[in-house]
Amino acid sequence: MLDILALPAVREARRSESAARFVAGQAAAILEIERALAAYRARLSAIADVERTLFDSRSRVEAVQRAFDAGGADRLAIVDARLELLLAERARLDAFVPAYDESTAGCHVGSVRRGLANGCLAFRSRGPSATNGAIWRYP
Repeated sequence: MLDILALPAVREARRSESAARFVAGQAAAILEIERALAAYRARLSAIADVERTLFDSRSRVEAVQRAFDAGGADRLAIVDARLELLLAERARLDAFVPAYDESTAGCHVGSVRRGLANGCLAFRSRGPSATNGAIWRYP
């Protein structure tokens, strides 16, 4: 009786098929890594932009405060500069939210915005209740 699986041509065809599947899987993994790296770099760039804006806002608050102390600015200018600083700080927090949402995808809390509203950030429970085996993760 002829064993078709023992034929060299069949074995070679199976090896070629396995090699092709391996190369395709490897290419898919490389593509996924490159996409993640591009997203990471874009996020770092966005965060750097927000950090520069925050630094500029802090400098402006200090400059307006010095001008006020010297009599060259009024209270409205101080309030305006502080408001700008608060908005810059909020923009900085918002810049980090996508990273936290991705890192806490399995959390019971859900999104970071909802977690902040509930009074916790990146809360993950390993047990059936929120107090059983709770872990706090800080970014």
